[in-house]
Amino acid sequence: MDINQIRNFIEISKYKNFTTAAQYLHMNQSTLSRQIADLEREMNAILFVRKPRGIELTKAGDMFLEYGIEMLERYDKMRDKIANIGTGVTGKMTVGMPVNVFSHYTIFENFNVTDDYPDAEFKYTLMAPEELNNALVFGDIDVAFTYKFAIDEIKEEVAYKYIFSEPFTFFVSDKNELCGWERIIASDLTGRLFVILKTSLHPPFLRRIISNSVFVESNERVIQCSNHDNMFMSVASGNGIGVIPNAMFERAKNIYNVRKITVEDIDTNIEYVLAQNKKNTNPLINSFYKYCIRRNLF
Repeated sequence: MDINQIRNFIEISKYKNFTTAAQYLHMNQSTLSRQIADLEREMNAILFVRKPRGIELTKAGDMFLEYGIEMLERYDKMRDKIANIGTGVTGKMTVGMPVNVFSHYTIFENFNVTDDYPDAEFKYTLMAPEELNNALVFGDIDVAFTYKFAIDEIKEEVAYKYIFSEPFTFFVSDKNELCGWERIIASDLTGRLFVILKTSLHPPFLRRIISNSVFVESNERVIQCSNHDNMFMSVASGNGIGVIPNAMFERAKNIYNVRKITVEDIDTNIEYVLAQNKKNTNPLINSFYKYCIRRNLF
């Protein structure tokens, strides 16, 4: 058995037809059929049931397909890693992220660029959104996973790629009166106490609810917290309305006595992007983008 037999088996399984698979693979149908026959002899099992209008996988075929896909993925990963050793993909690159945010998203699980580029060094640093902006502008970091609304402040100096969008969530203590309301609109939030992250950059919808003057630490209608855990604890204690990325709320909602509230006439959807300074010429950025593409981030 060789890797091409596995690839061809997977293609036949996809199209459920030898003729169609042979056309896609640019090979003779008889050669493809012979490959599969050799594979079945080696496995000592029938993998396909031939029918007038195509083929069906047997139980053995289903199992071979499952393991075959896994083997092919491992082979491709191994090949890429070996190919990148000693190819000149070296150097250092720093990636910035908002504090405590991206660790909550499944697409960033097992995110390790050095798997593909073992001769390069990739460093990750956590910062507040405005710190990310400054670091991008002054070249202290090479790229930043961040909010689109945040880099609007420096949009002339950066280029970015869209990753995904997700809503922010309003949440309150489970004893807050708003939990019992059937319908909540923006005007119902006027004058209420808000618990927000201590930063100068906030989503536009939040700025519209609260005037810019409330982002002063001494303002009585706003509690500013240094991190999201403090926000949850403050809200759970009955100190007001928290505003946080939905993924973070879903991960922590069962730890604290808090509940999500839906404000019907407010769009809280926020875009997440990967941004870089247009003048940054670090050659590793290209490799980093290729890795992100392989991880289906874009």
